[in-house]
Amino acid sequence: MASFPIGEYAGASTNPEIVAPQSIIRETVTEGNEGMVAVLAQILEVAQKIAEKDTTVNLDGKKISDSNNKYNANRGYNLGLQST
Repeated sequence: MASFPIGEYAGASTNPEIVAPQSIIRETVTEGNEGMVAVLAQILEVAQKIAEKDTTVNLDGKKISDSNNKYNANRGYNLGLQST
């Protein structure tokens, strides 16, 4: 008995194509990612609050945070959340 390929590409019999309306695919993907989107929104909110916080460090009336930021940035520790 002859064997005929199933589907439009090699391997389709073990990894079949799925055909569905775009609206159903979009809805399924959106529902599947809702939890992750919520977590990412919370992470972004925390990161923004950290970035807005005044983290100026003074020692004996001298601002030392700038030199510390430069030191850390030179070593690859710059997360973009430096004090100004």
